[in-house]
Amino acid sequence: DRANADQTNRVLIQFLWRYMPMAGHYLDISVCRNCGRDIRQGETLYYSYHEPSLLCSICAGGRDEEVPQGCISYIKYTWQLPFNKAVEVSLERKAEKKLKGLLLHLVESIVETGLQTLESGGAFI
Repeated sequence: DRANADQTNRVLIQFLWRYMPMAGHYLDISVCRNCGRDIRQGETLYYSYHEPSLLCSICAGGRDEEVPQGCISYIKYTWQLPFNKAVEVSLERKAEKKLKGLLLHLVESIVETGLQTLESGGAFI
C-alpha cells in the first residue's frame, strides 16, 4: 500500500544520506560546492549530475536540476534525528521522489556502479 511504499522510500533516503559520510562523501547543503558561497535560507539549490554536488543559482548551468525546497528542508530537519524518528517524518511525494533519485545517483557515483539490489527490487523500492 502507499503508506508502506512512502515509509520504504524514507528508509532508503535516510540510509543513503547517512551512508555518504561513512563513505567519505558529505553533501554539504549549506554551501555551494563550486564557489563556496553560503546558501541563504530559502535559496534555490541545483544538483549537478556532471559533478555530483549541490550548486547555487549563480554556479548552476543549464543541465543542472533544481532541488525542491521540500528536499532541503527535510534533510535539514531529519539529519540529526535518530534513524527511527527520521523515517517517521513525512515528505511531499514529489520531493520524496526527487530526493530519492538524487541520493541514488550520488551514491552510485561514489561506488562507481549501479546498485544491483535496487535494480532487481525496483518494483518494491
